[in-house]
Amino acid sequence: MPNLSSVCSSNSINDIKFSEDAVSDKLRKLKVTKSPVPDLISACVLKNCAASLSTPLSILMAQSFMQSRLPSDWKTAFVKPIYKNKGDKFDASNYRPVSLTSLVVKVMESIIYGPLVKFLIHKLQSNST
Repeated sequence: MPNLSSVCSSNSINDIKFSEDAVSDKLRKLKVTKSPVPDLISACVLKNCAASLSTPLSILMAQSFMQSRLPSDWKTAFVKPIYKNKGDKFDASNYRPVSLTSLVVKVMESIIYGPLVKFLIHKLQSNST
């Protein structure tokens, strides 16, 4: 395994920052072909309004993360059956459920992902030595 001791020197997961630039960058990279989601905010709107939405969304994300709470709209999901491309289309066992959640939450998750992985690697390394 490679030496990853320089990856993260933090002992706190609270170092995650929801900067306006990070939120704006993630919003601009959204695929506009994404399916409609429960909050009814389309990827097209989020992408085209990234500059205007990045400030309020970064504040909401930071507060939500610090308080360990999500707005109820962000926790709602549509569950949609997707055909597995095999077997009888009239057999329910040939479908798998897919959960469609808010794109804003997906942006928040993508901002958290990198620092979280680095933090966990650091913790695993420090515990193994």
